[in-house]
Amino acid sequence: MKGNRVRVLTIGEKGADRSPVLAAVDPLSRPGWLKGMEGGVWFAGDEVFGGAALVPGSGQLLFMQPRDWELMSGQREEAGAERLKRAMQAGLKRRAPIR
Repeated sequence: MKGNRVRVLTIGEKGADRSPVLAAVDPLSRPGWLKGMEGGVWFAGDEVFGGAALVPGSGQLLFMQPRDWELMSGQREEAGAERLKRAMQAGLKRRAPIR
């Protein structure tokens, strides 16, 4: 975790194709790891653009985007029209200030 605000994590199963390292922010700015995160999170989104993660059973939500936004630019450019359209509709076309 960076400071009290940004958490850094990867989604996906160990040994499987891993997602990019994602930076996650709690919109309520609670410090530390959210209770229950050690058991995993449910992610909705597209890992090269970002999305939201929910800590199961808690109602706690995180906003997530790739930590290395610039490094993922090639994958975003190759994402295809449908993925790009969904990212734009979700407001994930640009990097959010979550560093």
